Amino acid sequence: MCHGANGEPSGVGKSMGAKAFGDPDVVKMSDAELVSITSDGKNKMPAYKGKLTGDQIDALVKYVRGLK
Repeated sequence: MCHGANGEPSGVGKSMGAKAFGDPDVVKMSDAELVSITSDGKNKMPAYKGKLTGDQIDALVKYVRGLK
């Protein structure tokens, strides 16, 4: 919804200030930080804990890393 298939902000994400997955600020984050943000949310990013399993969140972080 906020990030397109290529990891670039899209739709609502553009207006909400979502960062591209290849943005240096995102690239320098640890996997643990990305898991935490995805699980618990941050700023306007919603939490996905309870919507995705831990394994799904780990797989998502791995996918995001592949987009940089």
